[in-house]
Amino acid sequence: MCTHPSCPALVKTDCIPWLDEVKRQIPGVTVELHAEGLAPTEARVILDGKAIFPGNLVEVDPGEHKVQVEAEGYEVFRRTLQVKEGKQGRVIATLLRKEASPPSAPSRSRTAPLV
Repeated sequence: MCTHPSCPALVKTDCIPWLDEVKRQIPGVTVELHAEGLAPTEARVILDGKAIFPGNLVEVDPGEHKVQVEAEGYEVFRRTLQVKEGKQGRVIATLLRKEASPPSAPSRSRTAPLV
């Protein structure tokens, strides 16, 4: 790499600013997780089909990206976002608890008494 101590000073002078410029152009995505009673490690955060840890900036190519967050007992969160070159996308995933299934209705059929 051009920042290596063995590189000539002239190369470093040109290369270091160029590397900084390239780094500023790389887009990224951060997914923040909000869910009552849920630790971040209990959720599965997926960005473009790959598991990531919430809160970390992940470098991506410019364009469309898909986020999905899953956790036991919560509704699945899905979002699609467009990220432009040099920009940072931020998704705040608020997970909602699944509603409890309503109790099944008692059977209305009755057995006639034997006479």
